[in-house]
Amino acid sequence: MAWSGEGATLRSPLEQVWRQFVPQGHDQALRNAFYNVAAAGFIAVAGAAAWHVYLIFQPFVRALLWAVLCGSAIHPIKTAVVETVQDWLDGIAHSSASLSVATLLLPLHTLDALSELVAKYVVRHVRTVVIVTVILPVVFIIIHYTPTVLTSVVCWVLSAAFNTVAFVMSLATSNKYL
Repeated sequence: MAWSGEGATLRSPLEQVWRQFVPQGHDQALRNAFYNVAAAGFIAVAGAAAWHVYLIFQPFVRALLWAVLCGSAIHPIKTAVVETVQDWLDGIAHSSASLSVATLLLPLHTLDALSELVAKYVVRHVRTVVIVTVILPVVFIIIHYTPTVLTSVVCWVLSAAFNTVAFVMSLATSNKYL
């Protein structure tokens, strides 16, 4: 390293070589190019490392993917069940009932809560429920108990209507009206 005088900074011997090959003002662009090469190299090394990790874990990938899939699907359900059970246990703790009596009454409380949910749904969607309970039996009766004669009459009427429309269309097109 050379000392370039009083109050000056230390200079590297490679600085003259650097100045010889890199024109003035292009040093920032060259520095950015080095950064880009370093980033691309890092990405290549990280990609190679990820590929080798995959090769190591390849026998377990299927099981791990199933575990992630099942865990992500079951976790919200498990959380809801845990909160429900904790609320139930807190309710028992605040009341004077014993755990065994509360456990015996659990099916009745569950049935009560379920019937209230169904009743709220029916009240909210009363029009749909009435339509479904009226239309489905009528359709069932029409499909299963319609006499064969009535079905053949309806088929004959529809066939006659179709033939009439076809005749009128052929008449109109043959006389060049359309």
